[in-house]
Amino acid sequence: MSSVEDAGSRVAVDLFCRQCLQLEPYKDLDWPSGAALREEEAQKTLYDALCGGARPLPVRYRLRVLKELTRRIEEGIEDWDLHVSLLDLSWLHGSEAVSKSSLNDVDDRVYPTISWRP
Repeated sequence: MSSVEDAGSRVAVDLFCRQCLQLEPYKDLDWPSGAALREEEAQKTLYDALCGGARPLPVRYRLRVLKELTRRIEEGIEDWDLHVSLLDLSWLHGSEAVSKSSLNDVDDRVYPTISWRP
């Protein structure tokens, strides 16, 4: 992406974040382009503003915006190998990332329980 497009993308993302923080009506939001949304820096900015800020958005408004935002990000991705980073997905679960060692500690045995009722 050229520096002019990059600057335009940053402006579009910043404008969108400001509109959300001002609780603009959902239908009046100026959504950034798919090309802008697929960039990791833009996604970090969006996350910090909409989910990690000191001023949380109302839950229903935030969920509605994030649902549409997720759809637009996915539509904007042309090459999943290039644009999707699987290294830090801990924010999806709202908790620390699961370490590989903790996955190895899981007991693989399954103990079925059967209850009989007379």
